Amino acid sequence: MENAEAVTPYAYIIKPFNNQQLLTTLNLAIKNRANFSPPPANNQLTEQLSQREIQILQLLATGKTNKDVGKELYISKFTVDTHVKNIKEKLNLNKKGELIRFVLANRLES
Repeated sequence: MENAEAVTPYAYIIKPFNNQQLLTTLNLAIKNRANFSPPPANNQLTEQLSQREIQILQLLATGKTNKDVGKELYISKFTVDTHVKNIKEKLNLNKKGELIRFVLANRLES
């Protein structure tokens, strides 16, 4: 449950589940996604980020873990952790889901 809260999903399902629960959860996720409107873009905040920080945000928004991001960028997971910590401080955000929303709202997708 804590992991789900950290990324602010549109819905989630707990195992074991049956076909009806899966269908209901998928419909809920689709409905919640349709109702999602990211906050307006904030160029001043985006300008505070380095190119490396933006690159890390883009990779995190694809669902990659900090470890995966490190491997892809040939840096350690701990370096990614430090970048993420700095990004959260610069943007005044606390959760990974908030970072992903920021990427979407500011059209930082790669």
